[in-house]
Amino acid sequence: MESSLQNRKSLGIADGLLLGSLSSLPNELIILILTNLMGRDLLRCTQVCKSIHSIVNHAPELLYLVELWAEGFVDGPPSNISSHERMDLLVRRAAAWRSLSWKTRTTIVMPWAYTFRVANGIFLSRVQQQPDQLPAAGVPDHPLYQVSLATASSGFPQSGQDDFTSKYFVFDVPQDLLVLGFNPNGADANSRLRLQLRTLSSLGSSPHPAASQDMLPVSHDAYFDAFASHIQVAGPLLGIGVTRSSRFHTVLVWNWKTGAQLVDTDSVDRAPIDEFCFLTPHRMMLVSPTPSTLSLEIWSVDPDSFVVNDVRTLLRLALPDLGYRNFFNFCISHGPFHTDIPWDVPFAKRSGGRVYVISLRHKPPRPRSPRLLFVIRHDTIIAFLQRHIANDNAIAIPWEEWGPQNTRMFYRNRNIREHWNTMYNGWIYHERMLGCFMTSYDEDHIIDYEQILDFNVRPYMRQSSVAARVEGKGQLVTAPTTACVRVDDTGRTVTITTSLPFYSTPVDVPGTDQHIGFTLDEHHLLGVKALDFDPPSGLDIFSFE
Repeated sequence: MESSLQNRKSLGIADGLLLGSLSSLPNELIILILTNLMGRDLLRCTQVCKSIHSIVNHAPELLYLVELWAEGFVDGPPSNISSHERMDLLVRRAAAWRSLSWKTRTTIVMPWAYTFRVANGIFLSRVQQQPDQLPAAGVPDHPLYQVSLATASSGFPQSGQDDFTSKYFVFDVPQDLLVLGFNPNGADANSRLRLQLRTLSSLGSSPHPAASQDMLPVSHDAYFDAFASHIQVAGPLLGIGVTRSSRFHTVLVWNWKTGAQLVDTDSVDRAPIDEFCFLTPHRMMLVSPTPSTLSLEIWSVDPDSFVVNDVRTLLRLALPDLGYRNFFNFCISHGPFHTDIPWDVPFAKRSGGRVYVISLRHKPPRPRSPRLLFVIRHDTIIAFLQRHIANDNAIAIPWEEWGPQNTRMFYRNRNIREHWNTMYNGWIYHERMLGCFMTSYDEDHIIDYEQILDFNVRPYMRQSSVAARVEGKGQLVTAPTTACVRVDDTGRTVTITTSLPFYSTPVDVPGTDQHIGFTLDEHHLLGVKALDFDPPSGLDIFSFE
């Protein structure tokens, strides 16, 4: 203890001498030196030296670095946009979202959307057939419909499928990838799901040039449910979750470029897997339920391997003991996966700026019970992995040791909106979460107002000359919340306390009462109108700075 205290004192003296030497240099040279620091380190410097504090607060290039860190962004490629201009844009966008001060509103008429995905300014939806709106023959019963949010242009992609009806899809804008999941037409009992790899820029009419094969056949007979099966992409990894009629949930993963299958959980003799998502192009997270426990497992995956199930379990994070015999419909929800910074943006969200939502629902006969949600930051999972990376065996961490401080539990209503805004897409983007949420547990209480929850709370918890320019109309929540959850029909309850901070903003935009649901991406809030309004179906695009 004494030695540790002496070491800290020595480091403090060394830091003081360094800052003292630094402050004797010309300001221009100090600024040049400080631009090599991260925003977090710049803030630390401002706390120990008045002269450095003054320099940072008056140098646009340094303030920009601080604001990038605080807002969870990284700088974009070099361009003719100065640091000062980038910082102003960053601050304006932050202020617009916190006050929901949208810049423009555009309404387009479109067919009825019943499943969708939105990312990078593109809204792609499976729509209900409307004879007076469909193009000529050859379009499937439920075609894809694309909207460019920047230009508000829309139309039907020509997917080029003659013998198949696409039911599932996902797209990745940076990789120009559109993945379509098909079942053959007809009542063929041996029909199998197939994944087709197409280019997004061709609206699905052309095979992807980076894919070694156009189709990836799924080797399992399966039935599919929109709330239980989904497709995900992360770099070269392509995965699908399949609910089977006679077995547990199955997770299949390929390298979509080489066509090599990497994971098939149905062929592994282990506890069941009920859900999955990708953390990075090398790691995935899975939900593993047993009659007594529910855990999050982190696996390593080698995208260059040609051996199925060449994976390693790195970490197990336990969730609260709720008695999972009484729950079902497990989901992991998150926003789109981004691997690269686009070349034409001044800044972009950092890769770790993500949240994951683990959700589950009571089994019948309690159909109105709200869905339980546990929100976890990506950085939290990576920190635990780095802490235990040297261990050869997977480390299991009990809920009490990690969950209360690193998660936040909510309840999401079952209401009219949920059949449209599914648990898998459209309601989470980066660190924002959109929907009707409660922090107190009440099975019979229904709320119908939308909120945006922001889990990047650093901008709200500091004071600076730039932060003062960003005002919000929401509420910062840092205090823990405790709920008693009734877990079965015998009356057994479990008390759960969680404390992950968040900022809540109510969604209050024109025509809210006409929208059956909302979705969002980095620059847009989208409201979808119901069939019984005039126009009968439409998309309101609220664009932010």
